[in-house]
Amino acid sequence: MDAFDLTVVGGGPAGYAAAIRGAELGARVILIEKETLGGTCVNRGCIPTKFTLEVAHAFRSIDNLKAFGLNGSLEPLNLKRVAARRNAVVRGIVDGMASALRMNGVQVEQGSARFEGPREVAITRTDGSSRRVAAAKVIIATGAVPFPVQVLGLEEDQVVGAEHVFDMDYIPESLLIVGGGAVGLELATIYNALGSQVTVIEKLPRILPREDTEMVGLLKESLEQSGVSFEVGSAISGLDKDENGNKVAEISNGEYSRKISVQEVIAAHGRMPNITDLGLDQIGITIENRAVKTDARMETNIQGVYAAGDVTGGPMLSHVASAQARVAVDNALGAGGSFNRRVIPRCIYTLPELACVGMTEEEAREKGRKIKVGTASMAVNARAATMASRDGLVKVIADTNNGDLLGVHILGPMASEMIATAVLALNLECKTHDFAQVYQAHPTLGEALDEAIKRVR
Repeated sequence: MDAFDLTVVGGGPAGYAAAIRGAELGARVILIEKETLGGTCVNRGCIPTKFTLEVAHAFRSIDNLKAFGLNGSLEPLNLKRVAARRNAVVRGIVDGMASALRMNGVQVEQGSARFEGPREVAITRTDGSSRRVAAAKVIIATGAVPFPVQVLGLEEDQVVGAEHVFDMDYIPESLLIVGGGAVGLELATIYNALGSQVTVIEKLPRILPREDTEMVGLLKESLEQSGVSFEVGSAISGLDKDENGNKVAEISNGEYSRKISVQEVIAAHGRMPNITDLGLDQIGITIENRAVKTDARMETNIQGVYAAGDVTGGPMLSHVASAQARVAVDNALGAGGSFNRRVIPRCIYTLPELACVGMTEEEAREKGRKIKVGTASMAVNARAATMASRDGLVKVIADTNNGDLLGVHILGPMASEMIATAVLALNLECKTHDFAQVYQAHPTLGEALDEAIKRVR
């Protein structure tokens, strides 16, 4: 049996970060990945989606040329060329990860992993051969998989899974997206911009239920103005085909039902931790709500065995996975540290984007905080005006008694970039008067953040 200092199971964002950090700390590391480095994020999720969003941006920009006094058009969309370029971008990132692992001395083994003991792992390679490894410390970073579509009362052949949506070789004239979370809304944005008639169905009373109600309402209004339709508090109660081959979905909200005919149905209804066939039950790992349970140090109930990323149950974000992995390795190898959920940025890459950090207004009130809220509209921001992209709002939530910064929410162009300033401020435990001393250049989108902060004071 081969011995290592650190075994990492999974090669997505968490596993990759864990392996690199372990090597930086001087450990002999093996990383086991059964498919392709990068996991869902790089290969089927974040990166392909963001690339295609840029295509959608280009089409939307052409539509908006009149706002700049220009006229123009694009040639018809060539999906094969888009797919080829998208795949090249993904391959480049995967190759870069493989190169970084090699340069750091990490041994990468492709195959399926199964625990035979708390720190002993059997590897079944893709060619059928096997290997057993042992390590002083182990990181479980196996990510997540989509919820089966059967939970929707549907079958696999009736829908397109969100992970395979870009395998479609055409832009549907109409489609129904099941799920009003970040993934569903980003796909709605893409296909709406590329010419599809999009309807989003969400079983909960509103989309993005964990985000600030006011900000989500503004985002929904903006998406509706772009042509996206919503059915909230609703579910698919039946799905058939008509004589033209279209899919006819029966939508019900408990009070009424109606039928909608679309070319495709996309399932974007969430993900669950990937704990299948790992042998975790045999070694006594505590599973809670189908996720590997960890403490703030990212250690499981088994000493020396840690977990990071989506397999721990959420929030299922790649940057969270990477951060948790570094915390796990630092603790495994003696450097120490804990994971701080309070300063996690949450970004939804719609048009406009929504980016948040910290508490929502509802959450702050539920926790009994006496709060003051400052807002600034993008409609009066000079840089947004020059970009012809004036939809949006910046909202800052602070504690009235002591000036603690509790949450920042940004809806508008490049919100996912703007939020970094707020993340830093929360991480440094800035008061509102401290944050108000951060000067923003003119004209910039950041001035809206500065204005909202000053209105809190």
